[in-house]
Amino acid sequence: MTGGLAGRRLYLCTPDRPDLVDFIVACVHGGVDVVQLREKELDARPLLDRARMARDACAALGVPFILNDRPDLALEVGADGVHVGQGDAPPALARRILGPDAVVGLSTHSPADLQGALGEPVDYLSAGPVVPTPTKPGRPGTGPGYLATAAARSALPVFVTGGVT
Repeated sequence: MTGGLAGRRLYLCTPDRPDLVDFIVACVHGGVDVVQLREKELDARPLLDRARMARDACAALGVPFILNDRPDLALEVGADGVHVGQGDAPPALARRILGPDAVVGLSTHSPADLQGALGEPVDYLSAGPVVPTPTKPGRPGTGPGYLATAAARSALPVFVTGGVT
């Protein structure tokens, strides 16, 4: 494990791409200090191959590597943690699979999601998407007001998602 989230501020969420390792390296050199591989199209075995590449790059750079949605594959690849959404495996299951030292994150999109998340065994929350994004078709943006609410009500780190430029 490359460490927890203390002091980490810039969270990259990227799909697989042909230049994945070079992209991760460039982003970390530009200030990213947490990397999530969020790939919705690959089957498990090719995803494991790509996740191993990303994990190795992150380990060499000293930043945590998080795999999206799949605590089982995060365990297999030796990721530092997993990020789950409201419709994915429950955070408690992810925690049981990955153990007490893993990083577990949870998406929130509304005050109701936030309220439910506050009692979950997670290390951080994401709040958003701030504006509509093509990666979440049909989901409206939360706007900056929700970000302020999440940051004020959560004792956990809150990372902003969706439309951040």
